[in-house]
Amino acid sequence: MKSMLKLIAAAVIGAAALTACGGHYKAPEAVVVVQPEYKQTDTLVGTGTEAKAGTVVTIYDPVDAADSTILPQNKNILNKYTKDSQLVTVTYTGYLYDSSKADGKGAVVETSVPGESMFPEFPMQPFTLGAGKPLAGTTALIGFDQAVVGMKVGGKRTVVLPAILAYGPTAIAARTAKNDATKTFPAVPANSPLVYDITLVSVSMLPNIIPVTPPAVVTDLVPPTVGSGLEAVAGKYPQVRYTLYFYDGTRANLIGTQIQTNVSTDTSVKPFSFLLTTDVTKMQTIVGFNNAILGMKVGGKRTIIIPGKFAYGITGTTGIPPNTSLIYELELVGVTDTAPAA
Repeated sequence: MKSMLKLIAAAVIGAAALTACGGHYKAPEAVVVVQPEYKQTDTLVGTGTEAKAGTVVTIYDPVDAADSTILPQNKNILNKYTKDSQLVTVTYTGYLYDSSKADGKGAVVETSVPGESMFPEFPMQPFTLGAGKPLAGTTALIGFDQAVVGMKVGGKRTVVLPAILAYGPTAIAARTAKNDATKTFPAVPANSPLVYDITLVSVSMLPNIIPVTPPAVVTDLVPPTVGSGLEAVAGKYPQVRYTLYFYDGTRANLIGTQIQTNVSTDTSVKPFSFLLTTDVTKMQTIVGFNNAILGMKVGGKRTIIIPGKFAYGITGTTGIPPNTSLIYELELVGVTDTAPAA
């Protein structure tokens, strides 16, 4: 503690000396962009079909669902999906937010006119997006998708989007319109609030795809291959080759995007080794992984579904959201009495 105080004192004295000697030290100032509140104003109420967000269906672990003492936010979720989703088609004009203007509209930065979007991969007019939820693989703004909810076909709405609902920390360079070299658009600095005029052109329903709900317990996806070598038992150190995937209930084989793997022809990539145990408090891996290895024999292979409850639970981890079911392809390649050398 004394040494820490000495360091602090030295830093203060150093700063004072710098000032006394004529140094012009000035701490860098962060650029703060004042953000407006989200606001929507209907300038024309339509008379056609209303744009609605789909209904979110949540399926809880049956044990948690039956326990009234567990708060909803603490319950393990087996599945969550949206039904009755809509696609909406709009035309729009986007502006930099200008607090000095009554309507907040500054310079035009993009429109849905072909060749004038900020993103050349979406050059067509009108523009199609999800109602209340961005479509996968698009650059639709979060606030933009939310803003169309409640509009009716033929209606017009102006929305003010703080940066968090617009492009956030992403900066967009100044551009020239593809269809008119004399027409230019200013740059959009990082953390810029924006204003959009939106006209709702049409609404259509998306087909309901109800994904398969994962099991509530660790389950083999396909029959395992039984090995013939040493058995992995508590207290041993198994060596495992694995590939990890997201569980995807919309796919026929339920195997989603690959997350990571240690299966490699590179001999420097070692199998994963850990202390196998039946004591939850001493487990060095997620519960489902540990328990799936128990009883396997060297040479054996398993492809297992691990529900979120036995994976990273309601907290999740880096790259894996809360309540996420996982699929592991496992191969037991060795068992030792002690941890292998690093």
